[in-house]
Amino acid sequence: MSLACPERDRLLVEDPEGLHERRYDRNASDHGIAYDPATRSFVIEGSGAAQPTDLTCAGGETLRPARDWVLEIHLTPGLTHGHLSVYDTKQRILFASDALQGAQCFGIDGTPNLCPVFVAADVYQMTLRAVAGLRPAILCSAHWLVILGTGHAVRGSGHAPTWRAGYHRCRLQATATPSPVG
Repeated sequence: MSLACPERDRLLVEDPEGLHERRYDRNASDHGIAYDPATRSFVIEGSGAAQPTDLTCAGGETLRPARDWVLEIHLTPGLTHGHLSVYDTKQRILFASDALQGAQCFGIDGTPNLCPVFVAADVYQMTLRAVAGLRPAILCSAHWLVILGTGHAVRGSGHAPTWRAGYHRCRLQATATPSPVG
């Protein structure tokens, strides 16, 4: 089995303790925001054992599954400094995972339930502009519904925000600068 990850996030992927320290408790020393010991243990145990990575990407790579099909690897920092997204140039689908979260994460009831999850607002703003420049027809994230391109409704929802409206909403909300990961 091979394990691949962003080069800049290798420590987060390979080491559950490093993941927790640098990602989940990144605001502990500066702001006193941290998980209690029981939750910390739960998160680390749930992350599994430490695993070495066989392959890393930095962004800028391309994969060619077929002659007329190119997948581009894009550096989309925000959630982490090394976050990557994959853009299918043939279908114009962006697999963004956690790249686009906005200034808050909302619960099922629509109310904010998490603080900003990006590591630095200025870096996140660059990612938003880069993603908008790709003009994906379909945007796939890790936690949100699939978004179809401008003018199309979000699948499975009772409302019809567009990709561009979602981009602008995120862009306007991304104003706070949490402590950057070291």
